[in-house]
Amino acid sequence: MAATAAPATLPPYSQVKIVGSRTIEFSDGFYYNFENAQLLSQAQNVDQMGHLQQIGERVMWRLTLNAWIRGGDSLYQWERMYEGAMGWKTYLAWIADAAGLRNNIMKKGGVSLSVQQHQTMEEQGNFVEKAGGVEALVGAVFEDCGRDHDVTSEVMRRLGIYWPESAGDSAQLKAFLQQLRTIGIIRG
Repeated sequence: MAATAAPATLPPYSQVKIVGSRTIEFSDGFYYNFENAQLLSQAQNVDQMGHLQQIGERVMWRLTLNAWIRGGDSLYQWERMYEGAMGWKTYLAWIADAAGLRNNIMKKGGVSLSVQQHQTMEEQGNFVEKAGGVEALVGAVFEDCGRDHDVTSEVMRRLGIYWPESAGDSAQLKAFLQQLRTIGIIRG
């Protein structure tokens, strides 16, 4: 897949990097300190992230669904925006690139993943590693913070995985997802 320009209206995400061995820091100043540095290490390593990836995938689904229930939006709308967009591996892979996970966090065999490796994966249509990095990071935070939904939601929101909590948020997210559909990152 050819490189695409970032849409003009982005969800509230920011660049993320590791500071030391226990902290992820977002470019907006938010940071999370891991009590268990091993969880962060596992989330970074493509070869070890499987369990955390599964947890993160389910947590993202659950927390966005919980927000839908609180907001009273239709199930069809949630399915279209989450299951038909934000939950797609191609969306999560795009988020991994946009938030800097592939360059700043993810490793394979102890070595940071290079842009060239990811361009090759994109050309082959394989987004699993990048999407898995997003899911594993969310899973690691969720496990480390004692399964605190608020803390996990803060990280998810900065990565661009959230359910809109206001009409303005909803309009912005719908427009953003439509732009991603237009440039072929998500379908549906």
